[in-house]
Amino acid sequence: MTQEKFTRLLAQNRARADAIASALASASPDALCPMLREYIGCRYFLTQEEMTTDDLIALGDLSTEKLARLQRGGLQYADKNAGCTTAGSSTIKKELLAMALGKAIGMSLDADDVAYARTISDLAVLVQRALSGERT
Repeated sequence: MTQEKFTRLLAQNRARADAIASALASASPDALCPMLREYIGCRYFLTQEEMTTDDLIALGDLSTEKLARLQRGGLQYADKNAGCTTAGSSTIKKELLAMALGKAIGMSLDADDVAYARTISDLAVLVQRALSGERT
């Protein structure tokens, strides 16, 4: 992939993610999970076909691996967690995703709840709770 094509696709993904984000607050509970799935795909630079799982950490791994291959001409991704005081790239991606979602809906998602969220569905529940003002 050329730098020009990568830049163009990245801009398209950002624009689509922004459009989805602006619609999240008014989304029905049934529409929230599919919207989040597409939003994550855009943010993580993954096509829907590449999103072979709903596991948030696994999706972060797929995203990091894909970007590493694109940027380094096929270098195999291997993220090493350096211990209990540091987090791997995919965990950091998940937390940044939750922060972006909170910003998109105009309220913070509970950090402890985000830490325990494993799937897109879990994240959808957290967003729905935040939107409805429900406490955990």
